[in-house]
Amino acid sequence: MIKKIYVDGGGWKSRICLVDGEKTIIKTRKGKPTNNELEYLAVLYALEYIDEHYPDEVVTIYSDSKLVVNQLDKEWKIMNQSLWELALKCNQLIDSRIRMKWCPRDYNLAGVVLEDLYVSDKYHVKHPHANHKHSQYSDHSN
Repeated sequence: MIKKIYVDGGGWKSRICLVDGEKTIIKTRKGKPTNNELEYLAVLYALEYIDEHYPDEVVTIYSDSKLVVNQLDKEWKIMNQSLWELALKCNQLIDSRIRMKWCPRDYNLAGVVLEDLYVSDKYHVKHPHANHKHSQYSDHSN
């Protein structure tokens, strides 16, 4: 069975998110990364996570960033130096058992989590994933 990991990165508070089944991990990145850098950072975090938790399993990483997926699949050129450096780090961790797939935003579970978090922050309502019994909610800088 192929393991599915969903990732997303967004500019609101420089957050990245990884969803693995019922486990949700949210991290805040330091500095002021661009949205595309955050998308790459989310993939990089997922690759490190996969290496630690699923070292021998086939895994598909789903992202709603066509830019990142197509650049990592070497279908699109990388014209930005910082994205090129992040892609290099990702490519060093991608092996034959890891696949990258694009998915629409509405189907990206990590994107849904970040969108919910944005709404809860903006309107001061409780984040729905913060107390999920199977979630690991972490919002600390890395």
